[in-house]
Amino acid sequence: QRQRFITAYQDHTLQYHSKHDQDDFSRAFSALVKCPWTSIFDALLDLEQSYTTAMRQLMADHQETIQSLQNKHAQMDHQNMNHFTNHVEELELAQATYASDVLQLQQSQRQEYCDFVMELYREYLLRTSSLTDQSSSTTDPIKTMAAKDLITTAAARVWKKEPTSAASSLSSSSSKVERRSSTSLDKLVQDIQEMGFTKDQAEAALALTKHNLEQAILVLVEQPKQVEDQMRKIKRRSLSMTALPPDLSPSQPSRRRSLQKPYTPPPLSSKQKGWSPISFLHQQKQALENTNLSSVRKLGGWLGKAMENLGMDNDHTDLSMATSPLVESFTITLGTAQIKSTLNLRLMVADVTSDVLDPPLDETREMGYKAQNALRLYTRQLSALIVLVEKAELTSKGSMDWLPYKTGHGSNPSLFERCMRSTDLHFPNIDIQLDTIAQDLQAHPHLFDQGSFFITKHSQLPMHQIVFHLLIDGDRRHPLMAGLRHILKVCSRYDIHSISVPLLMLPDRYLDQPDMWMPATVDQPQQHGLWLARRSENVMKTVKGCLMEASRGRGDTKMDGFGLQNVEFFIPVQQQVYMADPPAPPPLLNASGSATYPSTHALPAASTSSSSLTIPTIKSPTPHVEQIFQQLRAQLVQLFRTS
Repeated sequence: QRQRFITAYQDHTLQYHSKHDQDDFSRAFSALVKCPWTSIFDALLDLEQSYTTAMRQLMADHQETIQSLQNKHAQMDHQNMNHFTNHVEELELAQATYASDVLQLQQSQRQEYCDFVMELYREYLLRTSSLTDQSSSTTDPIKTMAAKDLITTAAARVWKKEPTSAASSLSSSSSKVERRSSTSLDKLVQDIQEMGFTKDQAEAALALTKHNLEQAILVLVEQPKQVEDQMRKIKRRSLSMTALPPDLSPSQPSRRRSLQKPYTPPPLSSKQKGWSPISFLHQQKQALENTNLSSVRKLGGWLGKAMENLGMDNDHTDLSMATSPLVESFTITLGTAQIKSTLNLRLMVADVTSDVLDPPLDETREMGYKAQNALRLYTRQLSALIVLVEKAELTSKGSMDWLPYKTGHGSNPSLFERCMRSTDLHFPNIDIQLDTIAQDLQAHPHLFDQGSFFITKHSQLPMHQIVFHLLIDGDRRHPLMAGLRHILKVCSRYDIHSISVPLLMLPDRYLDQPDMWMPATVDQPQQHGLWLARRSENVMKTVKGCLMEASRGRGDTKMDGFGLQNVEFFIPVQQQVYMADPPAPPPLLNASGSATYPSTHALPAASTSSSSLTIPTIKSPTPHVEQIFQQLRAQLVQLFRTS
């Protein structure tokens, strides 16, 4: 009954509502990702990865600039206030330039990606309609060749626009002026090259001095650093603006490699040309023609690498990439005898920064994250994460001030670092989303209280597409549990598939500096353990109550895979959260009868019956954390009545 109502409502809405461009883009993207021509899916993933590479290069150039300014300041006389003032001004100018370059690059990447997806979708509809009439005689090789040609055709329309009639009908006088200006610039560049400078240096110096030859020579001689910065800026602009025709693109080695060896794209150097979308897609076309490796196998390898982060496979896993060995999963059944629902619970020890939000960089693993996000976006397979935000850090002098939080200088800094590292091609940047939320809360200040939450959407996080920012204020648990209950209701109402919940519900400052912010019971292990047990029990009971309530009303939709099906509880890996000073390990008696004191690194890592991971991480849980994990596991088993 519910499904019939949803279908009728969707049909009625689609018939009468006003369509938006975002609706067309989401429909086009979803169709391309799920289409049988897997080369289209590969092209979208590789294009997104190339955008991420361009953003990393921009960040690396900025860090290099800041480091050079700091080294320059370290060599100066600190007693000279003029030098200090100049240093501050140069830093502010570098930061402002970097922010402008990031904004420009993100806007161009987002627009190019949207245009390419829409052109690819239009061409895909045309090709599929023509192939449908010949479906009986069309073979797989013909379909493969059609997909290759489809990609290059759509790319040519986006990055190599044909000249319009207005452009072709320019007057002869304007053409002469342009040719004369181009000839004059070439002559200036040639004159500078005769003095021993390169062409790139000459063009950068002329751009800085507005084509003044004498000033350009002075800049080259006296301010070479400024010329290098201008050269990098021109190169960054070419990452998204330069376009080469397919027949002129340089020959490159195939990008399609065996997934047994992770592929790391070569870094951009000053001698390399800027990235060109059309040459990149031509390179993708050549790769598709020269390989027999199935795209399905490639996607499986990507997802396999991504699943390592969830502890589903530990074969050939590097020590630095392994996840926590303390992971255990349960399958439970909730509901009445007439209506029952099966759900999955998971308990794990995790570092939110390195395991959940921003794992260590690995190119193949990153491609797996992008593949999984692409398959989950615009579906009912979304995954959510709850992060805690203290109300005090969003206010200043009695009024709301979100600047520290949205710039990554408050709670959850790893979330913002991850978002700033690449362009979100599907949703607005996180700071823009937070600005919109802050404006709404200004109009409704009564909603700004502990237990309230706001939602941001993401497409570049490793394993989550939705983030619930839950407000916390002090040590009161009842408003916090009310907020958690509302979040779970939202997940059930809008068919969010999975959610990750911090079991202890502690803000970042409790985890970073527990000695300063933890209650006084941290010095009393027994009382502190009871305090943590009560917090975790409240979270478990709240989750169980919401799951039971939701299971009563979704018995008919569970078969279709709707509703909240997976709940993951994670606890922090920091031992200081659970105790102030860890006790020394008990002595061991050797053969001679003397006592020896083993180091904690020599202790074996305990593993649970359901966990397939045996390789510890660099931040491996200590024996005390393992003990807490086992206690919470027993508590979870008892509460949910599972084995």
